[in-house]
Amino acid sequence: MARQLKRKISAAKRARNYGRQRIYGTKRFVDPFPGIHGTLPEKMVYAELTRLGIPFYFLNDIRFQFPEIDLDKEFQADFIIPSIKLIIEVQGAYFHSMAKSIESDAYKFAIYEAGGYKVLAWWDFDIIARLHELVTASPELLSIARPGNRSDSTELTPLKRTKVDTSKGIRTLNTRRKRPKAPTGGRRSLRKSKSSYLR
Repeated sequence: MARQLKRKISAAKRARNYGRQRIYGTKRFVDPFPGIHGTLPEKMVYAELTRLGIPFYFLNDIRFQFPEIDLDKEFQADFIIPSIKLIIEVQGAYFHSMAKSIESDAYKFAIYEAGGYKVLAWWDFDIIARLHELVTASPELLSIARPGNRSDSTELTPLKRTKVDTSKGIRTLNTRRKRPKAPTGGRRSLRKSKSSYLR
């Protein structure tokens, strides 16, 4: 009975992994810029824009002032391509599908467009599954692509950044987290330490 249950579980696990491979592809993304902060989809877009030789600002603050309606707002855009006045926003499916986020994103994109920018909002799962298709679907990006003229990075010098490394707090928590002590006794203390660690 236990053996049959184990087979069913492993079959379900294999099916789940196969589904992941179909969604994310069998190739793994190798980060060519490990020193750059960002999520996996942001890093994929960063690498693709660099590969194409497109100059851009990454995680840069952009300010919009409309004195007619007394509006002065500053936002942090994921990718700003100033030569064609284009902003690429990487949207995480979980956070950006919440009601509050949908409303604030619509407001932000309306301000971007009122400021003369075109906005491309790319979902993270789309970037992971088919980034090349997203880039080729945008004729503006292809018109300024210069793949042969690229350096190590085509990121422009940041104008202003209010947020540089958002994962610093997570790293601090991980370093402060207590590690389980190594067992000093025989087999019994080893079993006890493993079980207490799993709780």
